[in-house]
Amino acid sequence: MIYYIWLKSQSVDFVYLPAVSFSYLNEAGCKSVYEPDFLINGQLYEIKGDHFFNDAGQLINPYAKGKPLCLAKQQCMIDHGVTVLKKVDLLDAFSYIESMKIDISQYRIKRVNNEIDTHK
Repeated sequence: MIYYIWLKSQSVDFVYLPAVSFSYLNEAGCKSVYEPDFLINGQLYEIKGDHFFNDAGQLINPYAKGKPLCLAKQQCMIDHGVTVLKKVDLLDAFSYIESMKIDISQYRIKRVNNEIDTHK
């Protein structure tokens, strides 16, 4: 949400949840689908909080018991040239939200007829 609001404030041309998906086999050997968060100037981006990575920089599922590795998904992102943005990469966006005193809890982003509609 923060990055979306910041991109809008900077008049950056972007697509949130672009119609792009990649299939891969997860650690259980099952087919999974990965969809990046943003498309900006022809580059795909994924926002991942620091809690999605272990100390070795490997993607994990922090919400599952034992925090299992998600290396197949991470490799899928790498294979397709997706840039992963972590907290350190979003400091300008965080600063903007703070300086403008924006209450992001008031925002909702949802798809409407395959378009993104933001409501405050």
